[in-house]
Amino acid sequence: MAKLPKFSSNLLNIVSIIIVAIAVIVASFFFLQYRKSQALLKNPTAKAQMETKKLLEEVGKIYALPKGDPTIATVSDKTKLASQAFFASAQNGDKVLIFTDSKKAILYRPSTGQVIEVGPITIQDKQSSESATQTTETATIAVYNGTTRTGLTKSVGDKIALVKNFTVKERTNAAKKDYENTIVIDISGKNKVISQTLAKMLSATVGDLPEGEKSPETDILVILGADYKE
Repeated sequence: MAKLPKFSSNLLNIVSIIIVAIAVIVASFFFLQYRKSQALLKNPTAKAQMETKKLLEEVGKIYALPKGDPTIATVSDKTKLASQAFFASAQNGDKVLIFTDSKKAILYRPSTGQVIEVGPITIQDKQSSESATQTTETATIAVYNGTTRTGLTKSVGDKIALVKNFTVKERTNAAKKDYENTIVIDISGKNKVISQTLAKMLSATVGDLPEGEKSPETDILVILGADYKE
């Protein structure tokens, strides 16, 4: 019978140390990944920023992106956009990157990694289009961030500014940071139709100026709450 090779105690100790070290490294890696995922769950803003960065990197590999930070929207119901030529080939789940400075929009399909359409765009549904056409006056709008999320006044303000007859004059933080619901306030009392249109556009409700909030020098005020989804 062949004899099994003998290993010195030093060699066995070295092997044991290597195995333990590898186990520690693997465990540390998964622990760090777990902590990172938990941190993202607790901070939706950071998660959104990472998703935006990843999306821009994907699109940037196949198309030269315009300068500036885009507003990003997701096509959730393509039937509501059928009247706009830009969305003729859109599918639910497609991403729209809106570059306000260059007045250009990009329709991107993450599922296939393709740029579907590029061109100018105005985001408005049928009702907002009809309402804007019915008024000859331009409604000035202020956007207050009533949450702890950063960047909301920019993204929402850019979205509103793309609609005809909507001019965003002020973007700032609200007096409170714990608004649960997004509110549209008709400050001047003369823009009921536009206020309702804006409320529908932002999935908000029309209400009165909350106590403690500064009244802006605009026709309409939008206070963004925790329920707002980009």
